[in-house]
Amino acid sequence: MNTQAWIKAATALTMVISLGLTGCSSGGGGHHSEVDGSSADGGTGAGAGAGGSGGGAGDGGAGTGGGGSIPGDGSAGTGGGSGGSGGGTTPGGGDGGTGGGTTPTALVTGQVVDQLGNTVSGVGDGVSNLGQAIGSLPIAGDTSLTGGVGTLVSSTGNAVNSVGSGLSDGLGQLGTGNNAVGTTVGVVGAATADLGTGVSGLGQGVTGLASNGPVEQVPVVNQLVVGAGQGVDRVGQAVTMLGNTLSPVGTSGPLAGVTQGASDALVPVVSLVENTTANVTRQTGLAGPLNQTLNQTGTILNQAGQQLAGTGNPLGTTLGQAVANTGTSVSTASGLAPVTGGPRTGLLETAGGVVAGAGSGLAASIGSPTVSGIGGSMVQAGNSVASLGPVLGGNGVTNTAAGTPAAALPQQVGSGLNPVVAGVSSVTQQVGASTGAGVPVAGLLNQVGGAVGSVGTQLTGATANPTVSQLGATVTAVGATVGQAGTLVNANGTQGGGLGGALSGVTGALAGGQR
Repeated sequence: MNTQAWIKAATALTMVISLGLTGCSSGGGGHHSEVDGSSADGGTGAGAGAGGSGGGAGDGGAGTGGGGSIPGDGSAGTGGGSGGSGGGTTPGGGDGGTGGGTTPTALVTGQVVDQLGNTVSGVGDGVSNLGQAIGSLPIAGDTSLTGGVGTLVSSTGNAVNSVGSGLSDGLGQLGTGNNAVGTTVGVVGAATADLGTGVSGLGQGVTGLASNGPVEQVPVVNQLVVGAGQGVDRVGQAVTMLGNTLSPVGTSGPLAGVTQGASDALVPVVSLVENTTANVTRQTGLAGPLNQTLNQTGTILNQAGQQLAGTGNPLGTTLGQAVANTGTSVSTASGLAPVTGGPRTGLLETAGGVVAGAGSGLAASIGSPTVSGIGGSMVQAGNSVASLGPVLGGNGVTNTAAGTPAAALPQQVGSGLNPVVAGVSSVTQQVGASTGAGVPVAGLLNQVGGAVGSVGTQLTGATANPTVSQLGATVTAVGATVGQAGTLVNANGTQGGGLGGALSGVTGALAGGQR
């Protein structure tokens, strides 16, 4: 019986260990670096399994994930250890761990704001500590009043801290997909609530003063002090309620969509400024010196701040932390002038993308060959503008992402004007047919357009320079548009007799009119 009991106990213990190891195989979440925003895409999930009750313990294999240096941050791990030999009822190895998804990296501007927020929060912490020190100082053996004043000072520090946290958690994460604007707007409510708490604390301190010996012994004064303290306390409570109401406004409720939209719109604008700055500094040779200067200045400030913070003096600690965090912000700003990496999509590439997008939207919206030709010419013109990007250090590739929203408005407007354009074209074609000028004018436009297109073709093949080649493509598209304009007066297109035919047609129309 003892042997059977021992076997049952061992089996139960083995099952507990197996389930524990299986649970431990779950992966870790993502990790976000405050300074450089780097993240790993991979992870390793370990899985281990206990052997069956009739055999030795099985060795669980390690689950593998995507590559990366930060454990548990990446794709799901796979596999687990196999059960021990010998047969038994205990399950085998645990499942492989699963990792979190890749953490988006904040823009350099966001990283700088993040560090600025840390600086502001550090100052707030220093003010809060000062308030605690004030609150412990007795006046005539009583700390009621100083405690209230200390609470007000500490709450002011907390409000400053809330502002810093809002900057770090809001605009400091710009580019990660969060509601950066909404989170930052919420700072107003949080700071207001903190200040309200301080006012309430001051009122409570004044009320507590009424319990002090000298004040308590004078009934009239005692009642006045109590009334004043309670009044201040109520004001503080009202301010706190207001702050608590305002805090979530930016990230929930009707304004959440507005602030999220503003955040989403802000990202490409800031990214464009950063990319253009990086391209220009690299193109002008300023990237290296500027990057080095910012890094060295930041390092000096950081070291000086750490020395000042190490003095042990509360004021020195607060100032030292502020200086050190400022140094970190300066070093982080060096990312605006990177010395590594290739050309980026900059100002001209984005402007070209907007023009090309508008042209594509116009071309797709109206059935008129002439209008479609104008849209096509705009597309090529936008590509030409983008091809000038290397002048400012850019990659010269049209930013199609910027063109997508630019195409929406012309497409909507064009779709609405489609019947109008069709009606006008019908009238001009009838006029061309009735006067006899339609066919020759269309022929003339076709010849002119062909000549212009020929110049564009020659430009395209004249050199391997991408800018010149793209300019040639633009000229060719303009020539095609000129040729398509003939359809406005001739429904059959561009068949006609050229300049002589056009003059003859016009002369005939005038002669017919004189009869």
